[in-house]
Amino acid sequence: MSENIVRLNKMIDVTNHGHILYIYDSIDCYIDNASTYIFTGVEEGHQVLFIERKELFEQILQTLEQSLTPEQLKNVHFCDNQEYYRTYDDFNSEKILEHFSKTLQKMFNPHLSVRTWANVDWKKQESISTKLEHFEIMADECVRDSKVISVCAYCGERISATLQNKLLRSHDYFMTDHEFVKSNLYQIRNVTFPSLWEQKQQIKVAGELKATQHQLQSFIMQNLDPIIILDSNDIVVTVNESFASTFGYETNEILGLCVYDLPFIPSNRINEIYLNRSITHQGEKVQGYETIRQTKDGRNLAILVSGFPLIDEDNNVSGWAVILREITEKKHKRKN
Repeated sequence: MSENIVRLNKMIDVTNHGHILYIYDSIDCYIDNASTYIFTGVEEGHQVLFIERKELFEQILQTLEQSLTPEQLKNVHFCDNQEYYRTYDDFNSEKILEHFSKTLQKMFNPHLSVRTWANVDWKKQESISTKLEHFEIMADECVRDSKVISVCAYCGERISATLQNKLLRSHDYFMTDHEFVKSNLYQIRNVTFPSLWEQKQQIKVAGELKATQHQLQSFIMQNLDPIIILDSNDIVVTVNESFASTFGYETNEILGLCVYDLPFIPSNRINEIYLNRSITHQGEKVQGYETIRQTKDGRNLAILVSGFPLIDEDNNVSGWAVILREITEKKHKRKN
């Protein structure tokens, strides 16, 4: 292991959490950095969760066996990254991170710190950039909440410069094959991940939204535009009468559904939901944009979608609202 790479790892404050974005170009440097990261972690008395391709992990393990004893290597836990990420064909962030948090729980020892390393992998699919951005925002909350040091590694040839800049907003450190710096784009967000550390108390939706719902009740129920209210777990808790009359769904067909399972959203528009969720969970508004939504009987409606976060008494995001203004007739008149 080169002295330069060892110095890169020693820059990490191992007494606290850290979310590190690593964009690698050289596989040799990658193996060197990964080996040193594990070595320094074990030397510090940490447990290490390593998510990687099996054949690449075996190369790293050969390097580690030259420096660590069999007893020390028991603190290194391996997961196959293709199985870890590709079990969910659509790169389902919630399910992946739920699996991650449960894995950490099994490893959890109050007397030992934990550090993780994950070579992020995915199947070729539409809207993957949006999904990765959403995934890393949630992962950052997971890392901060569980107080771990975590490296998220991406092959430089697989992601664009635009996506890299977006990912820097959810990582407080940035690492390349030969550099390690603080991310000046990092933004701490109050995103709630519902499956994180399940032994903690469950979020009480009714309590969180009580004040907000009281303030918005008149606005929601009397508004002529369809409105949906979702809690911090992205579950529908309220719809108004205008929604039912516009889209043809009974209230009980929509209440309790996750935002990703709502039947009036066409499959080719799901990427919008990832983006809207990300925006509102950051405490920002979704500016109105035109799109398509479907009625229960299969008709396409032109819709102007906007949204805003719901803020609780502690100034935390406790849910979000979506307003769906139908503009089908207006668009038709405009064309004529």
